[in-house]
Amino acid sequence: MLEIPVDDPGTLHDADTPADFSALVDYHNSQLVRPVVSVSLNKEKPFLDSNIAMLLTLVDETKSVRTAGQRMQLSHSTCWNMIRTLESQLNCTLIERTQGGAGGSQSHLTQRAHTLLERFAAYERRIREDADALYGEYFGGLFE
Repeated sequence: MLEIPVDDPGTLHDADTPADFSALVDYHNSQLVRPVVSVSLNKEKPFLDSNIAMLLTLVDETKSVRTAGQRMQLSHSTCWNMIRTLESQLNCTLIERTQGGAGGSQSHLTQRAHTLLERFAAYERRIREDADALYGEYFGGLFE
């Protein structure tokens, strides 16, 4: 048995009686309207958003731009274009590449890329938390 904590009170909602079911439906309907926030960093061009962050995370996990792209259903060239745009906008290398050989080629994130991913994730999380709080302040109870 494995306990997995989730931040959703609806997972604990009981619906054994018609009143319980009605309360569950009311809860569900109150969750339909919610803030949706997309975060990106821009310079001359947009260069960092949740898609490129996911790509970098998958490159770190798989050690392969090609495999990371396949998991995201992106072409190899699209992945490299995203990475080149990111690196050119920041004027630094974020992925170190090693060429083939017996073990094949590999891609590794630089320390700067790891730091960038950590900070972007924290920034994105904070913005979403603030958006939730502002939503509650401005719209709380309006859609219930």
